[in-house]
Amino acid sequence: MGERFLVDAMLGRAGKLLRMMGFDAYIRGNNEPLHRFVERKGFILTSRRRWDEGLWRKVEGRIKVFEQNTPMEEVVVWVLRNFGIPPEERFFSRCIVCNTPVVIPDEIPPLRWVDPSTVRYCPACKKYYWEGSHTRRMRKLIEELIRRAQEGSSLTH
Repeated sequence: MGERFLVDAMLGRAGKLLRMMGFDAYIRGNNEPLHRFVERKGFILTSRRRWDEGLWRKVEGRIKVFEQNTPMEEVVVWVLRNFGIPPEERFFSRCIVCNTPVVIPDEIPPLRWVDPSTVRYCPACKKYYWEGSHTRRMRKLIEELIRRAQEGSSLTH
């Protein structure tokens, strides 16, 4: 469960879904050279097929290439089936923007409609996160992805 994922920019939404579930998911920026991306440690998720032979040798055994039109949810289901389902306490433990683990903040901004016990903070990008209706929607999506991974069925559009 400690696997780090290197997600190509074309699968960036899948990377954000993995982050929501607590996976360490580095998303390649559009301007990052491909050779630097593959030198990072981690399992690569991509929809890119045109790599030179030297790059293919560097990533052998640690890459999954998806069809370009693969729904992002299918990418996540594949990860869950092949790397395991994280425990629920890991959900929402990483910043969706920068992948840094979030922490309980020392000070909470004055948000009247927020339960202070649910507030988390990203020390890298200075974002606050809290439980709300958006979190409930994300949890429903995560539950659906887990259900599909456990069933072995594909997602429908």
